[in-house]
This record gives sequence, C-alpha cells and structure tokens, in this order.
Amino acid sequence: MEKQEFTLQVHYFMKDEECHSFNAITHNECERQLLNYIQAIANITNEKKLELVSDLSEEGGWKDNLKIIASSSLFILVISKSLDHFLSPALDPTEQAKNLVETAKIIKESGFTQEEVAPLISNNEKLEKFSSVFYQRLDKDPNVIKLQTTLTNSENNEKLLNSTIEKKDFAGHITKKQSRTYKKFGTTILIISPLLVEIKRLKWRGKYNGTDISFIMKDNDFITDVHNQKVSFESGTSIQCDLEIKETIKIKNGFETIENHYTVIKVHKWFDGKRAKIDGKDYIAVE
Repeated sequence: MEKQEFTLQVHYFMKDEECHSFNAITHNECERQLLNYIQAIANITNEKKLELVSDLSEEGGWKDNLKIIASSSLFILVISKSLDHFLSPALDPTEQAKNLVETAKIIKESGFTQEEVAPLISNNEKLEKFSSVFYQRLDKDPNVIKLQTTLTNSENNEKLLNSTIEKKDFAGHITKKQSRTYKKFGTTILIISPLLVEIKRLKWRGKYNGTDISFIMKDNDFITDVHNQKVSFESGTSIQCDLEIKETIKIKNGFETIENHYTVIKVHKWFDGKRAKIDGKDYIAVE
C-alpha cells in the first residue's frame, strides 16, 4: 500500500486565554507518551515504515502538529479509533468492551485475520500505561484546562477525529495500582498443561481452588524430575506446594480489577496416577 499522510493536532487550552507558553517538562513528557502510544500501535499492526514528523507549533493556547506517515493498511484503519480512545474521556468497562467488539468487527470486515485483530482488541497494558502517564503529568499542570484533538487526512482534508476532553475527565485515564504478595503453604494444584521446555514467555497451567491459573515453576528439583521424565502428567497429575501470589488491584475510572500472578516456590509432593514423590522419596502405586 502507498504511503498516506495524516496531521494530528493536539490543542492544549490554558486557564489564561492569552497564555501561549507551556511547562517544558510537562510538555516533553506528554509528547513522549503520545509518541510511544502511536509507535506501539505501529508495532501491533506491523507498520514497518512509520514516520512521525513534528511541525511548527501554533499559538492559541498551545497547539502541537504532528505528521503521521504510514503505509500499513491495518495501521491506517485503526489509528483514528486508537487516538480517539487515548484523547477522549475514558469509557466505562461496559462501553469499552462494546467499542472493542465494534472495532474488531470493522477490522474483520476489511479482510484481516483473527491473528492480526487479536492484539488490537486485547487489554494492552502498555497502551494503558502510556495513556495513564500522559494524563497524570497533564493533570498536575494547573494551567491546562482542556485538550482538543483533530486528525486530518492530508490529501483530502477529511477529518478522521475531532475530540475534546476537559480537565475533570483526565483522571478517568489514570490507573492506580496497589499490590501485595503473600504465600499459601502446602496447597494443591492440579496440573493442566506442564511446561516441558524452558520458554520465558510461557507458563505452566493448572487448577487452583477451582480456578484455572497460569504460574511460574521455580522448584528446580521438581523441574529436574520433569526433564528426567519421572513425571508422566497423565490426567489427574497434582502437586502439593508452597505458592506465592502477587495480587495487584487496579483502579481506573472508578472501577476496580484484581490480577493475580502465581509462582510455585517449593513442591513437597507430586502424584501422577502411577508414581509419587513425597518429601524427596519416590513411590510407585501398587495395582
């Protein structure tokens, strides 16, 4: 696909209408987070030839102009919706889910595969973080009272985005996190899917307290037994272990979500239906 050019204008409205200056640290940080966000969308959509070119700022509060030059049809299809999400008042989780479904439908109808669509409709923490830092910094600036953003196709002047967000709505994009780590000793996990080869991005899968979980295995003795094929992982294989749980509570736009990350730090017993190991001793089931 041939390159297309778009002009993104971000207009920072100041408390004093005659003010045409902007705190340099705040401005630089906001610009950095916005550029990171656009670059992340490019990475997700496999846009290899993205160009971002700053144009002259204009007076009238403070106006930044950014030329976005791209050739990936998927990037071009989603960039306006992505920027609308970033630069408009935050949606509640129900509306956000509905918006994601509609976006996925549009993308699929344009002939893209499920694999291409999936990263765009998943909960992308990196994109959320860029947005959160952008508004955290902006919210602290007493002079900025509003943002108005337009995205225009440079060739035909078609307006693809025209959004406004007031200062009172900045907080809706800010994510606050609270974390705690605790341990469960001698608890049981039913193994659903073991990790037989060390691949950092993959985790073991199991059932804990009736819930399917992904977890990291850090007991080297148990891992050695697995590599030596002592554990067969037939249906019903279970471990009794010490489990570390990192609980993260995320609060955004008045809604709270809880994420748990699990790590097995010590396996005391395992049983695979035929063999067992209890406190370092091997046992074979008698038929």
